[in-house]
Amino acid sequence: MMNAESLRPYVLQAVASILGLTSVKADDDGDIPIRQGSAICFARLLDGPTGPLLRVFAPMLKNVAKSEALLERLNGLNASAPYLRFFWVEGVIFCAIDLMAENLEKEEIGNALLIVGWFADNLDDILKKDFGGERMVEEEELPKPTAEFADPSL
Repeated sequence: MMNAESLRPYVLQAVASILGLTSVKADDDGDIPIRQGSAICFARLLDGPTGPLLRVFAPMLKNVAKSEALLERLNGLNASAPYLRFFWVEGVIFCAIDLMAENLEKEEIGNALLIVGWFADNLDDILKKDFGGERMVEEEELPKPTAEFADPSL
């Protein structure tokens, strides 16, 4: 049986290809961060109970107080969005999807990144208005690189 570590090179290359880059790197936690508007999605490989999983997740808002109204809203989102999970943990609202990774196609990875990123980027403003908190990235536009720091490979 394969494990998460054996799939890492494939997932790194697939994500790079999806993003139109030559390569991507994982952070210190082994996550691949991907910016989408005001959201940051992460792709994480892990060993699950039945084999390797690719978890795509986005912390949508931080510093959000737990309330019955918030949990009801998240339950409603869970009921209406197949395959996605919305949940609150220690002040953070997350959106996530888990995929069996052993035979994962590049297109499936791309779809997971697109769906999680779209929901996180679009729902963070709505949930912030209703429940407070802070988006992961408050500025919508990426800063323009100056000539001094421009990376010609991008």
